[in-house]
Amino acid sequence: MAGGPEQNGLLFEERAGLAVLQDAFDDEARLVGLVADGDQLRLGSGRPLRPEILGKALGGACGGFTSGKKEIIDSRVKSGDLLFDKLKHGSHTVKTFISISGIGIYGNSGDRWVDESSPASDDFLGDVCKAWEAVANKIASLNIRTVIMRTGVVLDKDEGALPIIAKPVKLFAGAALGSGKQYMSWIHVDDLCSIFLKASEDNSMQGVYNAVAPDPQTNKEFTKILANVLKKPLIFPAVPAFALKLILGEKASIVLEGQRVSCKKILSTGFQFRFAELENALKDIYKT
Repeated sequence: MAGGPEQNGLLFEERAGLAVLQDAFDDEARLVGLVADGDQLRLGSGRPLRPEILGKALGGACGGFTSGKKEIIDSRVKSGDLLFDKLKHGSHTVKTFISISGIGIYGNSGDRWVDESSPASDDFLGDVCKAWEAVANKIASLNIRTVIMRTGVVLDKDEGALPIIAKPVKLFAGAALGSGKQYMSWIHVDDLCSIFLKASEDNSMQGVYNAVAPDPQTNKEFTKILANVLKKPLIFPAVPAFALKLILGEKASIVLEGQRVSCKKILSTGFQFRFAELENALKDIYKT
C-alpha cells in the first residue's frame, strides 16, 4: 500500500509492517504514523516522531467547547475510520496499530489513583477519548495487534502545554491555578517516544496503557518545581477558579481538574523511565 490513496486530506500507506497516516494539508493535524526506523520512530514524512495528536486541538480560543465539539471528535474519529477502511478492504501486511488517547478519559479524579481499569467519565473530554478508542478497537477486531496509549501532559520545551505553563513563570508571573490541588500526570517527550518504540516491537503489549511517569504532582507543586528549575520566584497567589472560568469558559475544566494516574501497567512490561521524577525531567528539558 505504499503511496496509498488520499482521502479527507490524509494519505495512507504501509511501512515496515506498521500502518501510517500522513496528514496532507492541515498543519494542526500532524500525526501521523508509526514507523520503526533504527532506534527511533519516525513520521511518514521521515521527520523524527513527535507524539502529537491527530485532530483539532482542545485548547485555543476562550469560551466553551460547544462550537467545536463535533469538529474535535470528527477530527479524531474520521482519521481512524479511514485507516480501518483501508486495512479491512485493502491488501496489507500490517500487524500492529498504535493509537493515542488521553488521560482525560478518567475525568476529575481528585486524590484518587486511577488506572486502565477505572471507568471513563461522562463529560466531554471523556466522550472524546471514548470515541477515539472505539475506532482503535475496531481495528483490533481485524486481528491486528492494537495498543492504545493514554497520554498525560507531554513535557516538551517547544511544543504542547509546557511552554504555555512556563511562560508566566519566566515573566515572574507564575502562580498555581485554582486550588492548586488538582493532579497533573505528565511524561517527558523522550520517554513517550521510547514507549511508542517499545509498543511497536513488543508483541506482548496489547490494549490500553497509561503513558505517564510515576511521579504525578499537584498543580501547585508542579508550578513550584518548575519555578525552581527556571530559577524564578513565585510572587503571586493562586489564580482563582472563578477568574479562569470567566476567561476560559467551559475549557477552564482542562486546567482546574486533574487526574492522578498510575503507570504500573506500563512498568509491568519492563519499560524503564529515563525521567521518573518531575524535577529531573524539567532539568533535562531546560538544560543549557
